[in-house]
Amino acid sequence: MYRKAIAVLATASALALAPLTGAGAVVNGTTAAAGQFPFMASLQDGSGFSFCGGSVISSGWVLTAAHCVPDADATDLYVVTGRTDLADASTGQRIKVSKVFVNPAYANSAHDSALLELAAPTTATPIALAGAADDDLEATGAPVTVAGWGDTLPTMGLFSSNQLAYADLKVVSDGECGQTNLGFDAPTGVCAAALLKDSCQGDSGGPLFATKAGRPVQVGIVSYGQSCALPKFPGVYSEVNNGQIRSWITSVSGV
Repeated sequence: MYRKAIAVLATASALALAPLTGAGAVVNGTTAAAGQFPFMASLQDGSGFSFCGGSVISSGWVLTAAHCVPDADATDLYVVTGRTDLADASTGQRIKVSKVFVNPAYANSAHDSALLELAAPTTATPIALAGAADDDLEATGAPVTVAGWGDTLPTMGLFSSNQLAYADLKVVSDGECGQTNLGFDAPTGVCAAALLKDSCQGDSGGPLFATKAGRPVQVGIVSYGQSCALPKFPGVYSEVNNGQIRSWITSVSGV
């Protein structure tokens, strides 16, 4: 199941948009401090509904998941950057997306990546992207972190939050991940899990990242999973340093 938030009912949309005091997004996540993850981006429609996450990779580009923007239509698409609390309009920027680029290799959850070109530059600090020399960051057992504004429970958007939150996870081997995640494509995916912690609906497109030389480095893009935070069912992330994904990002965005 992809981890994009869907406003199934009007009441669900209202709950997803309403401030949830004290709540943290991501299943069993920790509420992020203001400015803790400045590269985080929220994908929103014209009404302000946040349905996916993303990451700022330069002043003009946001990286997200292809399944968040499958039709590549930028007509009613915005990103919010530099904001930890989505309800606090006095912080950060809300920027129109001018163009959407979906990875042409995207199919059946493989190569699940897309790029958003911004109509105006963001002042948010970008995150570095993993490259060919960063395989150690996705080795089995390596520590990683996921952040987002998605569900705190696997409830299809009913318990999403305006407060950014994060969860510390560990990379799971491709073999273990493939046993429970049908359709897992090992060359283009990396998996991560922790006991009762996970990304969930609304977190799609956001970054899975590690720390290298004191700075965050994006290893994956939130893609899909079987429900959320189920033991033995790790979350699946598109692998940023996959040869095709990484070269495609550079060819389109220059990053």
